Amino acid sequence: MTKKYATNEKKPSQIFLDSLTGGGSHYMVCGYCGRTHYCPESENFYHNDNDRTDEQDAYKYYLEEALNEQKKDPDGVLIHYDVDFVEAKDLNGITFVLECPCNGLAKYEAFIWGSKNDIRNYLKNRIDQEFEWAQQQLNINKLKGIS
Repeated sequence: MTKKYATNEKKPSQIFLDSLTGGGSHYMVCGYCGRTHYCPESENFYHNDNDRTDEQDAYKYYLEEALNEQKKDPDGVLIHYDVDFVEAKDLNGITFVLECPCNGLAKYEAFIWGSKNDIRNYLKNRIDQEFEWAQQQLNINKLKGIS
């Protein structure tokens, strides 16, 4: 039985991606769909040394590992030959690989944008409550002589 991986043609917008924190790596597992991403052309394997044997050996081992994993799970292992690293964004404790065909962040963006009025009301109410609590603490501090 083969594993079924989510695929979504719709990508999240750039404005949404720019709003999130994240990073990148030459090896990453998408926390949303579980696909593994390898970047064997990563500059992590090359340095400006004249003796590149260690880096070349590491590259060869890494590429062999990626190809072996891809043979075991063709839909779940992606090899990105043309980039140094895949980029990821974090949301709700999940790491989303941006180059992943699941485009998992698109669903989150659709949810947030579709619920924007409810979210806006929640944020207003929450900010008002936080402000009220801060005012109460300020009054307590003044009564106790704390400035």
